[in-house]
Amino acid sequence: MSGNDTLHGFSFGQQHFAINANTMIASRICSESASYLSGYQSHKAYDALSETAKSELDALYQGHKTLKGKNVRTPSLGDDPEGKSSAQAGWDGRISCIALFVTQICNLRCTYCYGGAGEYGNRGVMDETTALRAVDWLLEHCGPDEAQISFFGGEPFLNFPLMKKVAEYARHQAGKQGVGMNFTVTTNLTLLDREKLDFIRDFDVMTIASFDGPKDIFDALRPSLDGSSSYDKAMKMLPELLAERGRMVNARATLVPGSDPAEVQTAINAAGFLRSTMVRAARSTYSEFSDSERDKAFSEKRLAFTSSNLRLFLDALKNRDEAQIGRLSKTLGISLPTRDALLSRNRVFLGRKKYKCGVGRNYVAVSTTGDIYPCHRFTGQEKYRLGSIFSKKPIKPDFYISPVDAAEKCRSCWTRYLCGGNCLHEIVCETGDIRIPCDRICDYEKQKNEMQIALWCSISNDDYQWLEQCRVISADECKLDFG
Repeated sequence: MSGNDTLHGFSFGQQHFAINANTMIASRICSESASYLSGYQSHKAYDALSETAKSELDALYQGHKTLKGKNVRTPSLGDDPEGKSSAQAGWDGRISCIALFVTQICNLRCTYCYGGAGEYGNRGVMDETTALRAVDWLLEHCGPDEAQISFFGGEPFLNFPLMKKVAEYARHQAGKQGVGMNFTVTTNLTLLDREKLDFIRDFDVMTIASFDGPKDIFDALRPSLDGSSSYDKAMKMLPELLAERGRMVNARATLVPGSDPAEVQTAINAAGFLRSTMVRAARSTYSEFSDSERDKAFSEKRLAFTSSNLRLFLDALKNRDEAQIGRLSKTLGISLPTRDALLSRNRVFLGRKKYKCGVGRNYVAVSTTGDIYPCHRFTGQEKYRLGSIFSKKPIKPDFYISPVDAAEKCRSCWTRYLCGGNCLHEIVCETGDIRIPCDRICDYEKQKNEMQIALWCSISNDDYQWLEQCRVISADECKLDFG
């Protein structure tokens, strides 16, 4: 065997796992294989292994060969293991989604807001001319099948009349091109009324609802300008929204140092959400909310929470405890590969993620003035301005190259194709450069991804079918969305 430096081994609970950093094959392994990977990996040490251990390690290393013919997408034998050629090819010129800032004002003053009171350095509202031009620009740059407009702010419902005009115009114009047009909105819920719920229903708007936990925490983190309870305002129409839209509403909780993830998740469940995501408050150029030491302590707390619940999930899966699985599926948040990727002997091909998201490539943000930025978080930062919807010039290619290839640390990291280079805005706020990863964020990602691999490799096809029967996952979209 050669090239065993491409294998990363680790333990979770009493089990051992490994992943090939290049082929992205992951597997459960025996303790002997685990000891070998954690020690000095000489030829002499390898020769002393049992045939079982050698077979495991060889299968992982040569995964692209042994999986040929299986019902799973695998790297071709001609692939560059580091994937540099595909990264250099960059962006194909198609934008599939825009975050449309219909407002850069807000009626709340969230303590952790990365947009500086939702104003992103330039308080204002979008006018109709800019909004409709943004729709045209998206349709000029999108692919032939689908496009998406994400209404953003600030609080977008402060400019609700414009949202309605945009949705009507976008659906009509997209229909003429034979393009499907989808809509999402990120909202603090406080301005919802019957008319807005009808709009959400009529245009099938996926709703991301900012919801930070129980009332005392919610009001402390998300104070209203008039001093009233933002929680009470958010809860006024939430039951109706959830009753009508169900899984088309996703709670997004922002956790700050000192937050108890379990307490927050309990409040989310009690409110009736069927889907939720928890993210940590991140610093930005508009806010110095976080600091490294507090963030490190918080990351450790979040990982402990996830680890504990993952163990409970695996126990419940083993015991076929449907009630417990239902509770934990709202709490855990872990992405599963498709069922076809779950192979015999618990070996899974995970695919390669060259980017964390579509930032600056197939996803961009459009400010109230029509300026284009890599994503909503970069909005208002002139250094990262990519262009304008009123210009015929192509957007700047600053984000075309994969950070997995551009950053030296990423190129040699075992989790590079699971991480995809991480959130570039968070990296900029930590290191000042999108090509210089932050060690603290990287450490968190590595531990989180080890937990994901442990789950992936612990679920059999029978387990998967049972989870489908319990409606925890579906055959088409297999997510317990891990934050």
